[in-house]
Amino acid sequence: MLVAVAFFLFALIIHLTFYMHARTILIQDTYLLAFRASLEEEDKDASQLIENMASMQFGSRYFGNDVPVVEASDHQKKITADAYTVTHRSAYDLALPEIWQVRAVAETIRYDMPAHIRRVARVADLIRAHIR
Repeated sequence: MLVAVAFFLFALIIHLTFYMHARTILIQDTYLLAFRASLEEEDKDASQLIENMASMQFGSRYFGNDVPVVEASDHQKKITADAYTVTHRSAYDLALPEIWQVRAVAETIRYDMPAHIRRVARVADLIRAHIR
């Protein structure tokens, strides 16, 4: 009985490790996809860019999980990337498949960085001129 319980706990720890690893990597990868798409020009379709970059970003780091599926949307300046994967597990557990699903959502805003830098520099110049 003790060996069976130890084996079950060992298998559970391995499955939970796959789940947590996939969760942390998926959050990071999803945000990086959305962030990289936000750096592109506004005339480019961010959702298409995210879907094109997804296979390169996800790579083969999801051992013990399905390859993530990503859905992206681009509304004006707001870019949203929604990705999910499922942890592989044996049929002996009683948990529903939805429990082992990992989902990450990342939102970024398109930002015109040169215009922002000029604006901050101008405000800094105005503050310095006012202080003198």
